[in-house]
Amino acid sequence: QGKWSVDGWLIVPQGFKLVISAGTLLSFSSSSGVIAKGPILINGTADNLVVLEGRSQGKGMGHWQGIFVSDTKEPSVWSNVIIRDTAGLSIKGWNLTAGTTFYQADAILKNVSFFGNRCEDALNIVRSKFELSEVSIKDAFSDGFDSDFSEGIVIKGNFENIGLAGGGDGIDVSGTIIDITETKFKNIGDKAVSAGEKSTVRATQLYIEGTGAGVVSKDGSHVVVENSTIRDFNIASMMVYIKKQEYGPATILANHITADDLLASAVAQKGSHIIIDDTEISTKDLD
Repeated sequence: QGKWSVDGWLIVPQGFKLVISAGTLLSFSSSSGVIAKGPILINGTADNLVVLEGRSQGKGMGHWQGIFVSDTKEPSVWSNVIIRDTAGLSIKGWNLTAGTTFYQADAILKNVSFFGNRCEDALNIVRSKFELSEVSIKDAFSDGFDSDFSEGIVIKGNFENIGLAGGGDGIDVSGTIIDITETKFKNIGDKAVSAGEKSTVRATQLYIEGTGAGVVSKDGSHVVVENSTIRDFNIASMMVYIKKQEYGPATILANHITADDLLASAVAQKGSHIIIDDTEISTKDLD
């Protein structure tokens, strides 16, 4: 416990764990971060959060490199944590585009908040299994949560002010199997939920307000979305299309969706399919 300044890299060797107790605040310099070849266990409580953030610089918060966890045999388990102002790892010519990355490293996150991320993804999970419960991502320059070739669940998530640098997705999945439940999206620069590269998404009880497109399925992906609300979208409530020809058409099956002019606001490229309450919408040529 306590407040600690971190001026160098925290390195967790293979075969070791990093355990962070409730009530710990780690303040990182702009050139430091965490690289772990073993699991990170963060044991915050509702009354004693754990905070990892950049060192204050003048009037504003400073940024720091972030966290990379890879090739662990046990999952990293985090509870009641705040991660602030990550900028992505850059060390000796090696660069990562996410503020927090789990690579071949399973993760269980409960009541974890990511604020003010300044790089491509606030959270990136690759080739791993995950459980995200009450995870909040706010004020991100680009994407919120990016899952690549992984499998997991998102429950009671909150994504707000995503894509501040000019467009970003709330949840962006590639080659992933994911269930999303009771999750809110507000002020999303690009897509609230984006499924690509043969992903399978099951989503229920989504609330989407203020986005480019609400739910998008592309490149061989299959999305089922139910009992959800999509409002204040700039492009479409739902879209299906091919972006990468090698993957083929995509589908969305939608039931009990609340949206303004729902059938007209859904956009389907020829060859792909959107079926809303057992009615397939007409398709069009779409670049």
